[in-house]
Amino acid sequence: IIKNVKKLLPEAANITVENIDKINEKKTAVIVRLDSNLGAVIYVDDICSECESGCISVSEAAKKIVSNVQKALKNKKSMQEKISNIDFSDWNSVKSKIVPVLVNTELNREILKKRVHKDLSDLGLSVVYKLIVKKSIAGIESVPVNINLFDRWMVDRSVLHAAALENGKRLFPVTTKNLADVLPIPIPKHGNEEESSLLYVSNDCGIDGAATILYAQDVLEELCNKRKKIFMLPSSIHEFLIVADEKEYNVEQLKCIVREVNQTALEPGDFLSDSVYGYSKERGIYIV
Repeated sequence: IIKNVKKLLPEAANITVENIDKINEKKTAVIVRLDSNLGAVIYVDDICSECESGCISVSEAAKKIVSNVQKALKNKKSMQEKISNIDFSDWNSVKSKIVPVLVNTELNREILKKRVHKDLSDLGLSVVYKLIVKKSIAGIESVPVNINLFDRWMVDRSVLHAAALENGKRLFPVTTKNLADVLPIPIPKHGNEEESSLLYVSNDCGIDGAATILYAQDVLEELCNKRKKIFMLPSSIHEFLIVADEKEYNVEQLKCIVREVNQTALEPGDFLSDSVYGYSKERGIYIV
């Protein structure tokens, strides 16, 4: 495939293949560098799988990769224009743009070596951070906060974390919905209650929304006022499901549900945890 890719790109292009650590997994990437300032990273696992299964030919796979390279280079130029006004070495220039992302600690040991993070050891989770370049209906453009970038700012990690939580509230506010409004399935209700006891919690764009539990204390405490205690199911890195603590919910059944959904319905990069969490005013968030 790479031989065919080389034929379709300018002769001066430098092309390498690397395994790159992504959230929860490693991915195979074709890295194309046209010069010192312009390059593209294209993840090719899906294209290679299509080729190996006979769905597409080698030449078709190469054409797909090159098409993705061309799109990425165009986006890279656009991204460079957007970040040209940001002084990444100045804390005051970036402190209002940093937000938290929640990830599984054990599956991301290699990434955590390179990224500044806060270890939530009691939960089996870690907080990493990203710097938002642009947020729009089309999506989010961001830069990961690695250790080298963080070291330029000369601030304490607690300052970074506090800023990220405040920015999260402002840039990615907490969104809650009855699960019945999100999924087209019947949801059990308690007694004569009109509201479902299953609640979807994410942010306003549904991307990396599980991190909202880090700054959703008002929402969680309001739920506790109604239910006394609640369970939190990590549906993915993008959301949590909140379950009322009622007799008909068996904790072991909830754990089985979480594991089954993780194994059958999630892409590897979306996985957060197999644990079921609880929340109370006295203990905060804890593993059940």
